Amino acid sequence: MLEKNNNLVATAISETFNNSDNNYLLGDWCRKVSDFSKNKYSIKFIHEHHWSDKMKMDDDRDYLETFINLLTFEIGNHLNEIHKINEKNIFWEIILRPWLFSIIPQIFDRWEICRTFFEKFHGMNFKFHFIKDYKVNHLFSRPLYRVAQMDDYWNQNIFSRIIEENYLERIKEKKILKSKYVKKEKQNIDLKNIIYYPISFIDTDLINKNEIIFDTKQTSLFNFLKLSKKLEIFPITSSNFFKRIEKDIEKSQKVEISKENLKISLKEKFNNKFEKFCIDQIIEDFPEVFLGYFNISRKMIKKIVNDKKKIIFSNQDIFINDIYRIWVATMCGKNSKLVINTHGGFIPERYVNFNFQNKVANKHITWHSLGLHKNEIQLTPLKLVGLKKKKNLQKHLSIIDIELGRYQFRMNSIPTPSEIKVEYDSLVSFIEKLKPKIQNYVKYRTVNNFGWNFKKKFEKKFGKEKIDKSKNLYELISSSKILVHKYPSTPFSESIYLNTPSVLLYKKDSWRFSPAYNYMLKKLENSKILFYEPSKLSDHLNDIWDNIDDWWNSNEVQKTLDDIKNDFIKSKKNWVSEYQNFFDKLKND
Repeated sequence: MLEKNNNLVATAISETFNNSDNNYLLGDWCRKVSDFSKNKYSIKFIHEHHWSDKMKMDDDRDYLETFINLLTFEIGNHLNEIHKINEKNIFWEIILRPWLFSIIPQIFDRWEICRTFFEKFHGMNFKFHFIKDYKVNHLFSRPLYRVAQMDDYWNQNIFSRIIEENYLERIKEKKILKSKYVKKEKQNIDLKNIIYYPISFIDTDLINKNEIIFDTKQTSLFNFLKLSKKLEIFPITSSNFFKRIEKDIEKSQKVEISKENLKISLKEKFNNKFEKFCIDQIIEDFPEVFLGYFNISRKMIKKIVNDKKKIIFSNQDIFINDIYRIWVATMCGKNSKLVINTHGGFIPERYVNFNFQNKVANKHITWHSLGLHKNEIQLTPLKLVGLKKKKNLQKHLSIIDIELGRYQFRMNSIPTPSEIKVEYDSLVSFIEKLKPKIQNYVKYRTVNNFGWNFKKKFEKKFGKEKIDKSKNLYELISSSKILVHKYPSTPFSESIYLNTPSVLLYKKDSWRFSPAYNYMLKKLENSKILFYEPSKLSDHLNDIWDNIDDWWNSNEVQKTLDDIKNDFIKSKKNWVSEYQNFFDKLKND
């Protein structure tokens, strides 16, 4: 019998698999093909993600923060020259950093995946599919790093480039894969974010009159009206204005600016092999809004740029809208103040977005109370204001899961692609160990679908009737006897806020948190709210199912819940006055 060849598979593109070879997978994200294909592939090896080693992850995070700091500074200086302006570093920090802290860790991650794989299989040679002539121009940054998170062809291209540059001698047979057209991300106007029909001459006038400018409501319309009245501002948000500007810019005539000089100048500043490769990739994918469309963008936002000192309150646009960030940076240069609001969460992760909020914002509103940075303050979470549980029959064991990206996205303290599969397998194990009478009440809901196809897999394993069909999360919470949360974030906080019995199940250290809250993790574990092992949670629910309220209302659990309500979801009845006092103090600082 002939010995099989070794075929290296980098992504979930079916053509890169081979029926007659031993397939070596660079990561679990490739399993999308092998798990659902009718073909039976020989999977010889699946490479474990390098950031499953948390010490390495911590070291890499420190290195990347230094690199991002230097690169932001250097790119900002070059953009000043290109656009013939003289903006300070903080201006470019606000504009560039959310793009750079998203895309650079993604490039570094792919680089390290290849390095650790070829080191592990030193001396072995492989077949590999290269992509040629793959090129996508992006006007804005968000579609770019979303493509990096989700798109197999973008990732096949970057793996191809890394292997061609560093490991070509290890490829014994080169195959060429056809590229594909990447669809443009649609920009939709959400009319719920504005009180009345968004006619530009009306909303720009009202935005200009407001001393405090919100990007989105982050609470119900009624509560936003209530807050606006107290603050004496028009109840309007800026989000749709900037979405319209994006559409106008798409129709504009850009100025051609060569990327080559920018690339050469930047590479002269860095000696590291990865850093030079990263600069090549960044400049190739450089968002046009920062180059040929930059001055057009500044011209279009002039309608709401003035010298009056404003307070800019951002819930999300600071991270996702390039034009908004250009406006924010311009206004902060005129002594306006920036407030970034945490739109959700639970225990703060060990590191998030390379501390962007603390670098650029005058104030950062958090849900938590301990370990606060000097610019952070805990206020009533707007997202929770007025949240009420519907009066439904509470009978379900409801599971709330999340699909994180198949490809590593940014560098936050969340499960790696290798750990994501382990997390799903632990959920299956937990359900299988429940008593049959409890299994009958299981309902499953997952947030997002990045190609792991959890919903499809769950339906195939446990039946279509187990999939939740509630209109929204709050309807599911209201119909639940108890909730099992597979990730420690906003839905868990909302469930606790609504006083619905809830537990957490995840692998220890797959989610990592601020050390200031180690005590809380221990309390959650002792109160049997947090579980790291699926069998222990199964045993717990099997024991308490008939009397869940007795457990939930016990002294130990209630003390833990009181700590949660104080430390993470502290809500004041006079929240409107709380925010008024916050804004009044900020104006006078």
